[in-house]
Amino acid sequence: MKTAEEKRNYNRAYLAKRRANRTPEQKEADRAYQRAYRAQRKQREDKVLERFQHNNNIDEVREIMARREKKAKANRANVARWQRENKTKHNAKQIRWSKKHPDYHPNYLETLDLTDETISDKKRLQAWGVQVRKRDENRCYYHSSECSSLIDAHHIIPKEWKSKSSLHNFAAMKFSLDNGMCLCRKHHIAVHKEMKLWMRE
Repeated sequence: MKTAEEKRNYNRAYLAKRRANRTPEQKEADRAYQRAYRAQRKQREDKVLERFQHNNNIDEVREIMARREKKAKANRANVARWQRENKTKHNAKQIRWSKKHPDYHPNYLETLDLTDETISDKKRLQAWGVQVRKRDENRCYYHSSECSSLIDAHHIIPKEWKSKSSLHNFAAMKFSLDNGMCLCRKHHIAVHKEMKLWMRE
């Protein structure tokens, strides 16, 4: 039986061979399909931006979103590279820290105050996930035979949403336990796909 890496290599070689053996008509058809796909994708993005924008400058909103995505991608790459280069050093640092703090309790996230703004957002989101899973007894909301074993904490109202209206305080809902529910990894991915489709419509 082939491993996952062998399957990926086989698929890459098959697609490369298929691309190399295309006729000029097939190449032109592929390029036309890509152009149509990009135009359709841009049209969907414009609709979403028009729905959720709070000013009239769509190009500025699109530029801000692209800049944020580029920055987040660079940060993820930097963190991954640092972890690879300093794995042994980081583990030794954690061991030294645990020896200096013998009273540290690993389950402190279960009692962390989510309204304390002096704590970083990253730490509060970790605590929010732990507390939501503990409240729902680590069970998926759908609780069916199709559920996977991994359990995630899901924001009912997405934490990325922002509003300038005083009627919708999405920032406060980010750390609210009432805005959380447990979903298995399979249903969690399915729910996010449905939300993306809804936003595109």
